[in-house]
Amino acid sequence: MKKLSLLLSIFGLCILINSEALAYCASYSNNYYAAYIGEIGIRNKGSQNGPSYYTFDTSVMQVIKGSCNVSYIGLRSITGQYDSLYTRIWADWNHNDVFEASELVYQSREKTPKTGGNYFYDLVVPSWALLGKTTMRFITSPNNYRNPCDINYSGETEDRIIYVNASDNYCQSKGNSTAYEYSNYVSSSPFNITSGNNYGYYQHCNYSFSFIQTYSPTINIGIGYTSKSYVEYARIYMDLNSDGDFIDSGELMGAGSGLNMIPITVTIPSFSTTRLVRMRVQLKYGSYTSSPCETFAYGEVENYTVLLNKLPGALEKEETAFSNKLDERTSEVKKQEIQFSQNGSGEIEWKSLSDFEGKSNFSIFNINGQCVFSKEFHGVISGDQFSTSIPASGIYIAQFTNNGFKKTKKFSITQ
Repeated sequence: MKKLSLLLSIFGLCILINSEALAYCASYSNNYYAAYIGEIGIRNKGSQNGPSYYTFDTSVMQVIKGSCNVSYIGLRSITGQYDSLYTRIWADWNHNDVFEASELVYQSREKTPKTGGNYFYDLVVPSWALLGKTTMRFITSPNNYRNPCDINYSGETEDRIIYVNASDNYCQSKGNSTAYEYSNYVSSSPFNITSGNNYGYYQHCNYSFSFIQTYSPTINIGIGYTSKSYVEYARIYMDLNSDGDFIDSGELMGAGSGLNMIPITVTIPSFSTTRLVRMRVQLKYGSYTSSPCETFAYGEVENYTVLLNKLPGALEKEETAFSNKLDERTSEVKKQEIQFSQNGSGEIEWKSLSDFEGKSNFSIFNINGQCVFSKEFHGVISGDQFSTSIPASGIYIAQFTNNGFKKTKKFSITQ
């Protein structure tokens, strides 16, 4: 990749700029009011909204050849006028400053971006990719798929610097023998990964679990035995700052012991953005592990990729703040009101206290950020009341949307 050095003279002040992104063809949109890229993640690095071109070359994202690179892109449609966004992603694997057809790593038409969606893909680094620093280009458009050098009417282009490594930086930890016991599954409703016996170490490459920041989910470690059962000891680590280790303060998330299943409740901290992190689960016979890097006699170690999601309310604040910069409709939005409540049967109810026209949506999310109920309404809603039952106990978040207006409320359901 060639580097450009520019010497600018502004009012007698000389500024030397070293840039790599300037070597690529230009790509941007003339209108980012309706759609933009809200977040980009390879493990944990965030993004920001607008403008129609954005380069983020101050924070290098790491990817590994021949290893797990779970990635996501967060798409937003502020005005709600588009039902789909077309997205393409390229990576300059051969460092020639051109995004070639063979370097297209992701293409998808996402149908529900206006409620704010993170869309996952496996970032596969080809065997012929050169090691070192290079650039990825992300383009989203509400009209059609775009080429890497297009100037678009609407949407957004983002360039991100990535660094291709030959190997994973995480320390090794494993059990030398699973002749007696092993980690059979790891679950946290509604997620369940059954791995079985992997003879001491298991790496789950795909996106595995989703937890909401500031919440305290319970992670269950199921133990498999070859004959009789024993008391086993488990620890859970998360690389919260994605620096390639589990030794920082707060990264030991919890520990527990048991015979057949070990429940461990962890508390997810709050971050400014959604992030992907590595989670390590250690299951050991006889005692707790002494460190996240221990190799021990009997048991098993498993690694997972975990999404630490912002609350729906946090996404609401992000979109509201951005839309306030684009138009003056917020004064009208503030006059609208919706009421949430819970009746004696445990149902979640909502009632419109003002007129809502067009398409409205009522959704309910569980503690892991997954949508468990969604219903659309078309036409005028004025004083109407609706309710829905929740099949399982837990903490839920109800959300109502209509033409840019959003309101959320948290409920605790007991059956």
